[in-house]
Amino acid sequence: MPVLNALSRQLLLNQLLDNDAYAITKGSISKSLLAVAAVFMVCGLGFIAFAGFMLLRAKYGVEIAAMTTGGFIFVCGMSAAFASYYVTAIKRQKLLAIKDDVMKLLELAIARTDDAVGDTIRENPRTATTLAAAAGFLAGEKFIH
Repeated sequence: MPVLNALSRQLLLNQLLDNDAYAITKGSISKSLLAVAAVFMVCGLGFIAFAGFMLLRAKYGVEIAAMTTGGFIFVCGMSAAFASYYVTAIKRQKLLAIKDDVMKLLELAIARTDDAVGDTIRENPRTATTLAAAAGFLAGEKFIH
């Protein structure tokens, strides 16, 4: 039984702590607003690029203007990609930094819950199994659907 208890603890801790994607992502409203902002930024960048192209075309010719404008847009895109990667890396490092503290806190909470509830479970194993199955079903329904 101690092996099963240790295995269930480890499974619970892994499920709670290894889902970095849930901790990093925001709600659908902020994603929608971010998408709208990105559309406006792309439109603005398009107008800036077109104005720059027209200015450079008048001064240097079509080939040089197109190459310069394309290079500018490429540099802007790469800068945005690097900034996104950097922000994600910082958030991931913060999550990994607190992961050990959260792990210790969860282990302590599980141990105290086990001490407090363990006797009741040993006295009424059928009721405890039924409640655990119902809780698992409800949790599965919530997370799957």
